[in-house]
Order: sequence, then C-alpha cells, then structure tokens
Amino acid sequence: MSSDVAILRRKTAGMRVSLNLTFTSIQDGARSYLDIYCRDFIELYDQALKAIDIDLQKMEQNSDSARRLHVMIDDTEDSIDFINEISRRCYDSSFREILDGVIADAFNTSGFLTRFRNTEDLEESDEFLILHAERLRKDSSVIPEFIELLRSRAPAGAKLERLIPGSETLAVDELKSDDIRSFLRDGGNVDPFAESRAHRYVDGEFLPIKLDYIRPVEDFFGYLGVRRNFEDHFDGFMRGEHNIPLLVSSLPGLGKTHFCIAYALQRPEITLILPDPKDLELGLQRLINKLAVRQGRRFVIFFDDIDPTVVDWYYFRTHIGGSIALPQNICLALASNYEFPANISSRGLGVTFPVFDELRCMEMIEEFLYSMGLKTPRENLIVAMAADYVEQFGQHHYEELSPRTLMRYLDTYKRDREKRRRMLETSSRDMVVKPDPQAFYLFNIKLMKAIHGPDIVNVLQEERLKKDLGII
Repeated sequence: MSSDVAILRRKTAGMRVSLNLTFTSIQDGARSYLDIYCRDFIELYDQALKAIDIDLQKMEQNSDSARRLHVMIDDTEDSIDFINEISRRCYDSSFREILDGVIADAFNTSGFLTRFRNTEDLEESDEFLILHAERLRKDSSVIPEFIELLRSRAPAGAKLERLIPGSETLAVDELKSDDIRSFLRDGGNVDPFAESRAHRYVDGEFLPIKLDYIRPVEDFFGYLGVRRNFEDHFDGFMRGEHNIPLLVSSLPGLGKTHFCIAYALQRPEITLILPDPKDLELGLQRLINKLAVRQGRRFVIFFDDIDPTVVDWYYFRTHIGGSIALPQNICLALASNYEFPANISSRGLGVTFPVFDELRCMEMIEEFLYSMGLKTPRENLIVAMAADYVEQFGQHHYEELSPRTLMRYLDTYKRDREKRRRMLETSSRDMVVKPDPQAFYLFNIKLMKAIHGPDIVNVLQEERLKKDLGII
C-alpha cells in the first residue's frame, strides 16, 4: 500500500470518528445526528468521508480506480458525487465557515459552550470533546488532498472531469483561529440566525427569508387600540415581563399578518420564525427545543392562518399554562379568521380587529393625511377620499373593502399628484358625497357568510337581541 493513500485513509478515518463523537448520539438504539441548524451539512460531510474511504480502499487494490475522477465506474454514488454536493452546498458560505458554525452550534446545543466559559476546570469528557473538535478543524483538508491524489493517478490524456470547478479548494483557506480554545471562547459565538431577522421553518430546517413586502409600523393607520396592544405585548416580552402567546383574530384583510410580523421585527433583538400551521401540533415540541438553547436571542414563533376548529391543541396547552413552561426567550403569536376556543384564549392575550366600516375607513385616511404633513385635514377631504375609494371598489378596482386595499389606494394617492389635485377640488364643492355605509355592511356580511356559513347572520342577530335585553 502506498504511503500517501495510507496516510489519507488514516486521516479520513480519524475525521469520521471525531464527527461521530461531536455530532451524533444514540436514540432508540440507532445513531442519529444532533438536531442543529445545519444538520444536513454534517450528514452530507459524513457521507462524503465514508465514500472517500471506500474509494481509497479500492485504490489500494487497483490504482486504475482513480479514473473515477473522469468517469462513473458504476451506478453507486461515489466520493465525487458527494464532493460535488458539498461544493453546491457551499455557494453562500465557505466550507470552513459552515464547519466552524456547526461545531459551535453542536457545542452550544449541548450546553458545552456555557460550561466552557463559566469554569476553568473542565471535566475530562469535555477536554476529550475539545480534542476531537480540534481534529475536525485542523484535518478538514481531506477533500482537497483526496482530489490531488486522484489527479496524480488519473489516466494520461483524460481531460473533462466530473468535479464541479472549485471543489479542490474546499477547506484549503487558513483557519481564522488555530487554537481551538480561542475559537470556542471568541469565535464560538457563531449564530446561524444572524443571517436574517426572519426564517421559515420547513421540515425541521430554518430557512432565512426577506420580508420586504411588510410595511414598517409607522406606516400603519387607524386601529389605534389594536396597535397599542401589539406595541405593549412585544415591549413586555422584550423586557422579560411575560411570554404569553398573542392570539389575533379578525376577518381577512384587516392586518393580522402584517401587524404580527411588523411589530415583532420592529425590535432588532427579536428573530421571527414562520412555521407551517401543522407544526402547532406534533412539531411544536421539537421547534421549541431547537430555539430554547439560544438564550442570548429572543424568538417570536408566528403561526399564521390557523383554523382553531381543526387544530389538536394538546401540545400548545402543554407548553402554555400546562405541565411544561415555555422558555422565556420564546413567545408564540397565532392569527386566525376565527375566534379561538375559550380554553385557548384564556391562556394568552386576545386581540380582535373590529370590522372595517366607513368610520374606520375615514379614521385611517385622517391619520394618513396627518403623516403627509397636513396639520388639520379638512373633514370634506377625508369624506371625499373615502367615497372615492368605495366608488373604485364598486368599479372593481379593488377586490375587497379592507385596510389592505385602502392602503393600496392611499399609496396611489401619495404618488399621484393629479389625483391629489382632483380630491382637493372635489372636497371644495358645496356638496360632498359621503362613503356608502351600505357597501361596507354588505361586503362584511358576504365575508362572514363565506367564512362562518350562511347562518352567521341569524347568530349575530340573536346575540344582538340578547345584549339589548340584558341577557348577555
């Protein structure tokens, strides 16, 4: 056996041992990877190291095996396939940055970093883990060394390789900190959530996203009481006074989603997590566990478009006022077109948007005009703009009467100087047409029937009668 193949095999085997000890545990009698941020990268790296070892073993027996650099020897995935996948995985960050990140993340998740920074005398088992982490960082040049070995033994005249260009440079850059203790003390603060303020949570993975379509809170108008509830709730969470869930309900289009996202992201210390509604059930425990270990960061988990009538609330009740306390760095927010059940709404802060009618429409317009610099907007201008908006809805310029479409109308008003001139001219007439309240009434009834069924009108009338009679 040639010395270069033997040396590389020993290094590869050592890397697999260190990777196994750092990133895996035994669950139900089987080895599983730690549930860390870039778990997929570690799984892929482990597969690549295993494939490299298999191919090195074949090279010991037949040096012609190096031709795999140029041809597929069989239909089984080999080292080249996995190296290519790693290269694709490193399109945003370097191999070295991702590896350092997952090492720090694994140590953070296990609580090792806290012990490391809070005590001078580490346990022997901790020192043991440090040595394996050090080997993972210093011997990570296995891939480029393997590629160099293949090229040195490739058949003469072979040209087009199977390797993606740049694969040979994986892990060849210098370590930012050669000393493992310095890395853990200073560079171990790798924060996978630093890339973005908002992440989608899909199949156990956090995917950074940009929410450029969300208006900042200073661009919200009307619904002052609702806005104050959002402001106070997230301020209290940031001060550590509470982390009770925010339960938001209203008809569609009134601003539930926008308010939850905008008021959470208004605070730079908050990271927003957007899971699938199904994660409110079986996936909630796993999601909470993944975030709870990051005590230095506060998370708002926002479940949008919940149907309370079909949700299994067991896991929610377990963590909210149940047998397990929700970690203090996590707060839940839920939004729905329906009311929440009594045993759920009693566990959080309920916020309900009143229906959108002609009065709230004019309140929004008035506050918008203040933001435009008008100190005392004339009532006729507010009325004229509201009537124009309703008329445009009637002409099918907008699909609904809601704060959502009114904001689109106001955006147009702000950009269109000619439209502003026409509205001022209209508001100066002796007779200014008021917005039609019947249009709002009919649209809201139609919306309620679509959501709650045709009997909702009878239910509302019965509740109104009971209230008038003092029964409720």
